[in-house]
Amino acid sequence: MLKRDAIASYIKICTLDHHDHEDDSRIRGLLFTVGCYMTTILVSVCIPYATLHCVSEVYNLRVSTITSEQLMLGATFEKKTPPGNLTTKAIARYREDKQGNEQWLVANLTSLIYAYKNCYARVDGSFGYIREKAADALHTIKRHTQTDDLLFSVGYKHAIHKRLDVTYTLLAGIPTHKDTGFQFYQYGTGHYGIGGQMSGILKNGGGHAWIGAARCVHFFNAPAQVPLTASCIEVDSALGNLVDLLLAFYKNFLKDHSIELGYNPTFITNLYTKPVLDPILPSSTIRNSWYSIYRYSFFKCGHPMGIGLSASYGFDITPKIDVIAKRNISCWLSYTIKF
Repeated sequence: MLKRDAIASYIKICTLDHHDHEDDSRIRGLLFTVGCYMTTILVSVCIPYATLHCVSEVYNLRVSTITSEQLMLGATFEKKTPPGNLTTKAIARYREDKQGNEQWLVANLTSLIYAYKNCYARVDGSFGYIREKAADALHTIKRHTQTDDLLFSVGYKHAIHKRLDVTYTLLAGIPTHKDTGFQFYQYGTGHYGIGGQMSGILKNGGGHAWIGAARCVHFFNAPAQVPLTASCIEVDSALGNLVDLLLAFYKNFLKDHSIELGYNPTFITNLYTKPVLDPILPSSTIRNSWYSIYRYSFFKCGHPMGIGLSASYGFDITPKIDVIAKRNISCWLSYTIKF
């Protein structure tokens, strides 16, 4: 109640006409200080939603799959590979943080790739439904549907050796909505992003291969609304930098079947808001994820096609912070056609 009264007093005084309070500057200054302090306390529980709690599948390196690996489809059929590649994925995700808050996501991710010789262009888009349950006394439930960012990629594939292919990629992400992370668990970042990626496939013969990727994306600052008891304030929100690494073992067997086992650590750095709402929150975090994929390729109606079933498990590492993910479980079903 004390927090609410302080905030209400602060908002009320800030919205009254200045000339009616010329003699109350000392009182206004005191209430302003108290209000700012209470504002910091109140919105501190919201900050993770704009930093650690937003989810994006187009930027998910293990789910979206590196382009050079997607272009492998059809090679086992010993036929001329068509230039177009369309992949759609149905994704289900469950997340729980150390405070007991839970989030469920059901989403669709679609990737369109066009390859010409050693060059390619790609666009990824997604939309999803999110249900979140708070670990409060009322077990508050929120539901909403949002679109993810649009991620555009252009790249060049280079054969360093007959067994080693390396792909260099430039990335540009465009948000489809404003940053709503302080209001609820958002889908998509709400920030423009730009970055680069390098990936490679080392073929060992006998259907074995090692897959590796490294990616760095910088997100530009964007305004975000922070809801308070009686009003909203706007802050300058920074998602900072995203660094992804991926290492996986690939095995093809019975010609048309393959499995992939991999590890995908994600590093998020330089998180902050202006003004600073809570200095004790982390400016960086690390997410560890392990995943497995089974794929079956087939040739029908003159087109190489493939289906896949995947699952992953992960958790965040940030000492003494309860808002990070205690567990993050995902599974997705994919269908690919080359045309």
